Amino acid sequence: MTAVDTNQEWNRLSPSAKAALVAGGPLVSIGMFSMGTALPGLARSFADAPDSAFMVQIIGTIVAPVFAFASPLMTRAIARHGPRRVMLGSLLLFAAGGAAPALLSSLTAILITRVILAIGVAGAFAASMAGIARMPDAQRHRLLGLISFSAGGIAIVTFPLIGMLAAMSWRLAFLVHLIVIPVALLTLQLPRRGHARAAFRGSWQRGRLLAGVPITLLLASIVIGWGMVASAVYSPFLLGHQGVRDPARVGLFLGIMSTCSLLGSGGYSMIQRALGTPATLMLAILTAAAGSMMAGLAMSVPVTITGISILGIGLSLFSGAIYAAAMAAAGPDGDGTAGAGVVTFVKYGGQLIFPAFATLTAQKWGTATVYLALGALMIGVALLLAPATIRRR
Repeated sequence: MTAVDTNQEWNRLSPSAKAALVAGGPLVSIGMFSMGTALPGLARSFADAPDSAFMVQIIGTIVAPVFAFASPLMTRAIARHGPRRVMLGSLLLFAAGGAAPALLSSLTAILITRVILAIGVAGAFAASMAGIARMPDAQRHRLLGLISFSAGGIAIVTFPLIGMLAAMSWRLAFLVHLIVIPVALLTLQLPRRGHARAAFRGSWQRGRLLAGVPITLLLASIVIGWGMVASAVYSPFLLGHQGVRDPARVGLFLGIMSTCSLLGSGGYSMIQRALGTPATLMLAILTAAAGSMMAGLAMSVPVTITGISILGIGLSLFSGAIYAAAMAAAGPDGDGTAGAGVVTFVKYGGQLIFPAFATLTAQKWGTATVYLALGALMIGVALLLAPATIRRR
């Protein structure tokens, strides 16, 4: 099959094949962020095991860094084997690694399965990005918006479901990962071919570490990656300082914030068509900065929730824009898939630094200052991107 034939296949994907690509977003949401409610039960079950508290914390946090470091490796695998094969193999790892803890009685074994899960998440998401990168621009932006939208939408459904299952048994909660089985059936509809062009593969051999992605975009990815942690993980600490300590109320507020984030992801395609990718990226960063600043300055719980909700809108809008920008930065002869892999690595790998940043800032100036400092960093990044944005208008 010629390269032209392969391109035509990706230009004319069936709805089920497109659904398989869009599934990359929800798989990240489930694989990386959904098991928090199952961890207390897991900790109680293994309370007598040596270093159980530490091990449970590692089990809860190991997926994100492994996902980050595995993503560039998966883009290489896609260049060699194509998105379809990598997606199918990754879904197998996702299902096996995600559901296996339900059958295990060792924290060490569960930790190993979480690493396997993380590799599966990285491969599935990278394959989704690779497939989308092979599509025409109009379809590409539409699917990038749908990925972000579906990732937020699935959280509204699965997080309460996982909470109910975890209330019965932490083991049942891990079986939610078997949701990938229907995705595997959809993936079979992807083109069998789809290897990277020779020029793409050569970019790895020439050592293009950043795959053509500008440093300013990577800095933006790091700061927005911190914003993701501040929105989803660190916000309960801010609410706790304002007197909201009941887990049920915190969960309700987080659900409201997740629902609001759908405004950004759902509107991405329309905003991108109206403004273009650079301006959309700028709007996303400034929206996130405004929300972070509002949360840091808030003197009441409703204002805090509003601020973090606005932060979430900016984050979800940024998600589609940054991958579109990375693919565009590679140029027509570059490797957009590798660019997306680099962005994923930086955005999620950079989250490893956030705990140190938040701890030092909170100890010296207070928890609210974390959001003020984060908002200031976002504004700084927006200023760095401004010249390029203005030139492209």
